Amino acid sequence: MIYSALKYYLISSPKILFDMEFYKIPFLIINKPQVINIRGGFKFYINNLIDVWTLKEIILDRQYEKLFRVDGGEVIDIGAGLGDFSILASKKAEKVLAFECDKKRFMLMNKNLQANHISKVSGFMEKVSSLDELFKKYKVRNCDFLKIDCEGAEYKIFQSASRNTLSKIKKIAFEIHIFKKNDYEKYLELKRKLKRNNFLLKEIANPVHTNLCYLFAQRSAFFEN
Repeated sequence: MIYSALKYYLISSPKILFDMEFYKIPFLIINKPQVINIRGGFKFYINNLIDVWTLKEIILDRQYEKLFRVDGGEVIDIGAGLGDFSILASKKAEKVLAFECDKKRFMLMNKNLQANHISKVSGFMEKVSSLDELFKKYKVRNCDFLKIDCEGAEYKIFQSASRNTLSKIKKIAFEIHIFKKNDYEKYLELKRKLKRNNFLLKEIANPVHTNLCYLFAQRSAFFEN
């Protein structure tokens, strides 16, 4: 894992140096948020170095699209954070519903939506605890791509998800968190439930953190390269 982490940071450094306005990052010490431009015509307000790495992974590396891409339709982003994935997805999606429960992050997301002139994303400051309730409340008939990164709440969100709700989802990209003692068993149960509901799964390890990984699920035998 140490070798993997070192390799990851070495490969990542040029992207941070040359694909985003690196010179602005030190100014976070005295003034935040800072706004930086990123290759691809994106502009983001950031508060710290973690935000920099997040943007590198999601916008430049397209971490949540490693196996399949957003290709039209409706996207749901649970744990929207800075709005990075929602903004990226809006380039192809017809509609994006973005959910973020932290007030400061939600406000930053709204600034980023405005900075990038995004009209396809609807943001909600809301803690999601049930897929069934979310689909019912927002009248979701079909979800072409669900991205979920919510610090371990993914297990509860999917625990009570009905077969009917899951049948409306085509593709899912998770960041999986295994922090607590029983999280690994919850993760195994999540995978079992997805398989029972006709999802094909593929896991990708996090190159730096052993307690994180990415799980991709879709209703087709075809995984894009």
